[in-house]
Amino acid sequence: SAEEDEEDADAGAGFSTNTMTAESMTLASPRFDADGNVIFDRLAINAMTLGADDEEFTGAIDGFVIEQPSADLVATLAHGFSGEAAEGDGFDEGDWTYGLFAVEGVNIAGTEDGNSFTARLGRLAIDDLTEFTIGRFELLDFAVEGMDDEIGIINFSVDEISADGIGEGLTYPFAAQFAMMGSAFSSDTPNGDIMAEMPEMPEDFDPLNAYDSAAIRGLNANIGGITVTLDSLTANADDDGGEVRYVSEMTPLVIAPDSNYPLGAQMQMGLGMLGYQQLEFVSEGASVYEREADRAYTDGANYFEMRDGFRVEAESDMSGLMAYSLAALQMGYTMDEPGPEQVMSLLDPLVLRNFVFRLEDLSLLDRALTAASAMQGLPKEQLRMQAGAMITMGTMAAPAEIPRALLTEFSTAMTNFIANGGTVEVRISPDNPVRIADLVAQAEAGTLDYDVMGISITSVPAEEAGTE
Repeated sequence: SAEEDEEDADAGAGFSTNTMTAESMTLASPRFDADGNVIFDRLAINAMTLGADDEEFTGAIDGFVIEQPSADLVATLAHGFSGEAAEGDGFDEGDWTYGLFAVEGVNIAGTEDGNSFTARLGRLAIDDLTEFTIGRFELLDFAVEGMDDEIGIINFSVDEISADGIGEGLTYPFAAQFAMMGSAFSSDTPNGDIMAEMPEMPEDFDPLNAYDSAAIRGLNANIGGITVTLDSLTANADDDGGEVRYVSEMTPLVIAPDSNYPLGAQMQMGLGMLGYQQLEFVSEGASVYEREADRAYTDGANYFEMRDGFRVEAESDMSGLMAYSLAALQMGYTMDEPGPEQVMSLLDPLVLRNFVFRLEDLSLLDRALTAASAMQGLPKEQLRMQAGAMITMGTMAAPAEIPRALLTEFSTAMTNFIANGGTVEVRISPDNPVRIADLVAQAEAGTLDYDVMGISITSVPAEEAGTE
């Protein structure tokens, strides 16, 4: 009855009455499948309005559509429309599949604790969903605007969040963790076995089958006066069966203050001490994975940079990653707490050929010293010497297992970096590939030969680094 429906709405959402109306609902080709289950080709609901009789919430949805749903999902939808519980129907949520799920033209307005808010969504769509794959996910033109008594302004919008070719490398770990969490919080879990409802790992599971492309574009946020804008963040994976090439790029991520609000005013003051009006970040990544050799290495630009601040670069060449990933995944789902021996055994497949980490100062070090000098009333050069002395004292207290010569390299490089800026580099480039397990074991035993391992820590002054 209508009264019962209203009571159900009260219990579920806390509103005195919830309502939803629609101008039209179209069901295309309803029929029975070979097993006698109801299926259809398409369900479309148009021009929906939402509301509550306390007038604190109103909403509208231009359209909702679902195409080619599985029988399990059709049964769940039928339960939802009828208001009946969906338990005990013999269907499995793992068999929910469809060709398209989409919601378009969502507009919501309301009040919460006396503050008004609005939200809009141009489109949310998921194409070609199977148990562990998604053809495409997209969220377009999403925005929330409101105010909070303590924080102030809360505005967030994004033009696009999308991904294509989402595969089992992403979806299976998520589904497994979700199932384990559900079992952990369920009183019906037999003998506390949280893995009882965990889905079986797909046959020939491929951790690299994660995505073809992904993107975030046109992000804008203002939270209490701290603004964040992002032009774009993109990632692409090109798999030809033999090699997988990964490329990613982040165009400026800008964090800036809006001094009209308290948090923004505080941020503006802090940035001003460092001589910044805003912070800008950019990054690129490029790497290759060779399936037959189980080898991954960087190939091209791999950096993260804060403009006029610092730049981090990395190079790596390692093999055994697939064997390691599969073993770690299996161990995580079959053991409560793996012991040290089991953890060390995971490292057996990993072989390191090269690793380089570089940190380049692009003025942040001098800005920080200038700010500290103003606060403490000491010359910058004196602060540089104090920082260098602290590093030297810290290395003296390092564990005995670390070779003294390596500590001296570290201390010298960091002291020079603080004194002259430029670049500090950490390198592991052995003459022959080395097993990570051997490197860790030698480090723990204090027998690490850093010359054989090709380990070095060096610094290059700014003048020389700029001419390389």
